[in-house]
Amino acid sequence: MDNYDPHIHQTQGIVPIVFRNFYGQDVSLEKLPAGKPKIREPIGFDFNVSHADKMMICGVTRHGVIGVDIEKVTNIDVSIATEFLTHEEWHFLMRNGNGNVDDFFRMWTLKEAFVKAIGTGITDDLKAIQFDELVLHQSSFSLKEWYFCTMMLGDYRLSICTSEPQGELRFIPLAL
Repeated sequence: MDNYDPHIHQTQGIVPIVFRNFYGQDVSLEKLPAGKPKIREPIGFDFNVSHADKMMICGVTRHGVIGVDIEKVTNIDVSIATEFLTHEEWHFLMRNGNGNVDDFFRMWTLKEAFVKAIGTGITDDLKAIQFDELVLHQSSFSLKEWYFCTMMLGDYRLSICTSEPQGELRFIPLAL
């Protein structure tokens, strides 16, 4: 993916390819007012796309809505988290002194997957969404009628948020 342009591949490239190859549907896309791309034709699917570095994820569901976020886990200064974490989340992140990078990426991707699922993106106040310490240690959980799953894929943290329980996740590698 050396010539990867996320805007072209997300909205005009990868999504139509996924739907044509895996669901036998040709789709065209439009954007919601806050910028979330959606399928123009009512075909009973929702999708969301995220990218980081040279990794991309396209989440698709037939049940409800979906938001996905993927980030490459790198050593960063976690103090930037004060901009989007609640006081309780910050305390959890800093419980061992300097902050845990994996916990940072777990909270960030969970929050971003949620705001992408509801269609607002990070224009919303991320401090209005709080994950407590009990759910942050789980790979999947539900919270106020939303369903979350988070996992590592190599060096990447992936989080998924859906409005309906999804059952088994399937990963299908794509060659671009």
